[in-house]
Amino acid sequence: MKMPRPDSGFTLVEAIVVIVILAIVASIMAVFIGGPVQGYFDSARRAGMSDVADTALRRMARDARLAVPNSVRATLSGGIYYLEFVPTLSGGQYRGNDACFTSGAGCGQLTALSGALSGAAAGSFIAVYNVNNNAAGDCSGSAPSVYCGQNRAAIAGTAAATDATYGSAELNLNFANTVFNPSLAASMPGQRFQIFSGPVTYACAPAVNGTDGSGTLNRYSGYALQAAQPTAFAGITPALLAGNVSGCTIGYADGVLGNRGLITLWLEIRTQGESVSLMQQVHVDNTP
Repeated sequence: MKMPRPDSGFTLVEAIVVIVILAIVASIMAVFIGGPVQGYFDSARRAGMSDVADTALRRMARDARLAVPNSVRATLSGGIYYLEFVPTLSGGQYRGNDACFTSGAGCGQLTALSGALSGAAAGSFIAVYNVNNNAAGDCSGSAPSVYCGQNRAAIAGTAAATDATYGSAELNLNFANTVFNPSLAASMPGQRFQIFSGPVTYACAPAVNGTDGSGTLNRYSGYALQAAQPTAFAGITPALLAGNVSGCTIGYADGVLGNRGLITLWLEIRTQGESVSLMQQVHVDNTP
């Protein structure tokens, strides 16, 4: 006769021993793995902050390199840094038109020596020989400034044209009768012009005392040209370029020869008690 086998399994003591051993092993693993895991999250956070700062500075630099010559100006007001300039949509050379540059006279058309120009449509502007950013905001100087209207005109429309001698495509830029300054066409080397739609402003407002917080870097557009550099933009919703801004500096200086300018940008992003800062310098061409 076959005897029945007793029930098999773990005893309570064996189960408790296994649980204790697993807890010890898990504790040991946590000591060795916790550091690398935390390091990974720290690196990911720093990389994210660096990416935000780098993207913002690159966007500002890309815009600034397209600025109408001598339109860059910077100021600090109420702890907020402001950088303003007029980005170009396109540009080219025009055929000489003495009526536009005769003292006291005016004209309503310039003939571009190239074909279709990007942005050259009703609602945009043409700028000719801009040599002054009117940083003082008073339009008192004799040097023409696009901010003072001394050398800009609102384009009313365009019309295709053809050079009678060479048969090349041209474009007539039409606008209301305008007296450009300076008065002599000879003083404008290369007979260059720029097409633009309006100014833009980058406003950097760092968090108070450089702490984690709501510090921002914003981009404003869609406002009118103003003689004095604006620091208020009522009714305009800005585009947010960066948050958690704990520090920033924006500066601009004209070059020694006057045909170059240098924008200095420094931006610091702070999150969870750590900060990342980047600096970039942008050379702008001020040859009118």
